[in-house]
Amino acid sequence: MTDIIRFIARHAAWFYLACGLGSAACLVMFVRAQRNVKQALFGLEMEIAAASRIRAVRLFALTALLALSVFLIAVAVEPNLPPSEHVEPTATPAFYTPPPTFTKETPTVTPTITSTLSIPTETPLLAGTPTSTPEEEVTPEPSPFPTQPPGTICIISEPADGSQVEGEVTFVGSASTEQFLFYKLEAYGPQTGGIWASILGEVVSAPVIDGVLGSANFGGWEPGGYSIRLVIVDTTSNEVAGCYVSLNISTP
Repeated sequence: MTDIIRFIARHAAWFYLACGLGSAACLVMFVRAQRNVKQALFGLEMEIAAASRIRAVRLFALTALLALSVFLIAVAVEPNLPPSEHVEPTATPAFYTPPPTFTKETPTVTPTITSTLSIPTETPLLAGTPTSTPEEEVTPEPSPFPTQPPGTICIISEPADGSQVEGEVTFVGSASTEQFLFYKLEAYGPQTGGIWASILGEVVSAPVIDGVLGSANFGGWEPGGYSIRLVIVDTTSNEVAGCYVSLNISTP
């Protein structure tokens, strides 16, 4: 079933085209039937034309329902499939870099969608790392994302990189691209158990320019250094842009 959902989502444009052609054909059928009803001289001819008109309306409703179903699958169902259901891309982009080494052993990062993002290669501060003042340490800044599609904006402007935060935190910035589908905010650090974890609990399907990306409450999180990343996904279900900030979460 998940294979069918992914197939429909990846070929949604073709389904939309087919539904559009079907709707146009139904409209032509309806206009002809309507004209035949007005021009019919006998009761039988009028009944046949009226039946054709009803059939055209039903077919139009069916194509509209099919288009709506494809839209819901592509936008709401496919992006929320369990991580294990997703398939890695067969071709690796030239700018892809290996997953980061955050501990002595490389953590197993389970992607939530087909990933083309480079991931920071420097190690964030983990709880328990022996330093003179661990509460002041922050995660090193990752390398910048090497390439982005034209017209793409991916910025986390607040809180600033290297900030020390606690409790409720509002993230401000921009997330936009030409074929925008959704964006997500994720964290990696002592609290996340070796994976990139969503800090909003959901993806956001509307682009943002110089506005609020979302808010998260870090109260009760294990203190230490964290990497926060903003990831932009386009209509091909690929991660096309990403940006990072390093934060140090302290105990209130």
